[in-house]
Amino acid sequence: MSAQAIDVQPEHLGGAIRVVPAPPNRPAALPLSSGPEERTDEFCYVQDPLGVDLFAARCPTRPTRPDCTPLPDPQVWAGQVARALVEVMHGARPSAQIVRWVSAEVYSAVAHRGDVAARRESARLIAGRARTRRVVVTRVQVCRPREGVAEVAVVLVDSGRVRALALRLRAKGGRWLVEALQVG
Repeated sequence: MSAQAIDVQPEHLGGAIRVVPAPPNRPAALPLSSGPEERTDEFCYVQDPLGVDLFAARCPTRPTRPDCTPLPDPQVWAGQVARALVEVMHGARPSAQIVRWVSAEVYSAVAHRGDVAARRESARLIAGRARTRRVVVTRVQVCRPREGVAEVAVVLVDSGRVRALALRLRAKGGRWLVEALQVG
């Protein structure tokens, strides 16, 4: 479209409609710098409503804090997470409840298995054959091959059936993250 205005006179409106192109709207250019050592406070921007710091790694006014949060006991934590994982795989618990505690690969596999189980259980419910599943953790064995890593074997009873889970936990951000899961 050219920069000239276009006049249109539709009969049913009784007047002229004038269509003009929008004026160019470009933000002002930021000054160039050769590296992060030249950045000053004027380059640190924190979006007020969301509190997002776009220059978190380079902002000189933001103090850096080492991760000093103590990790929970892996034996107790793994027992609770193992029970939650099995309940998600049965479709008895929403998969969103474990997203913070598992890696993306583990979440994908467990959530898919839970979706299939939930569909199967809803079909049983419609047919009047719904069943309740109770998961009880009976034993948790922890091995710590190195700092920040725990390998856990969990034995649990699932509706009268004994099952075993193997978990590999990795410390991340003051919490444990399940990065591998094997169900037996």
